[in-house]
Amino acid sequence: MLTSPFGAILKDLEPFFGCSLEPDQNNACLIRLKSGLKIQIELNRHGHLVIAALLVDNLAASRYRERVLRESLKSNRFFAPSHGIFGYSKKTNQFIFFLSFDEPNILPEKILTTLPSFIKKAELWFDTLKRGEIITVQHDESLESTSHAGFFGLTR
Repeated sequence: MLTSPFGAILKDLEPFFGCSLEPDQNNACLIRLKSGLKIQIELNRHGHLVIAALLVDNLAASRYRERVLRESLKSNRFFAPSHGIFGYSKKTNQFIFFLSFDEPNILPEKILTTLPSFIKKAELWFDTLKRGEIITVQHDESLESTSHAGFFGLTR
């Protein structure tokens, strides 16, 4: 049986997830972890590998949602995109955490070195949000360069 490049990537990830992984009719693969977290792996329209975790299926409008989004924006600002990016769909009210690999021929080793910390962070947020709590993102601002000019050269 011939395997697509995406199918080959999924085969390389099978030992990590401990199950058989196959692309579906949409060329994506949904994995349900024991924690209840859903991980979807797919190729985007540009052919880049995207791994996404659905953290909340319906984050309805509320003060709680505002606080969750504020903390996720802090995380997006303070941590490199290689650690994952939070996103929110206003249309579906879904709150996700995702990684995007922009290399056309991504090596399985790179995915496997990034995946454990991605899943750990996704599960932490998933569990916290499931309890109706919020993670407060802390950042040591002393690590930032004091000579760095902000947006349009403005300083703080």
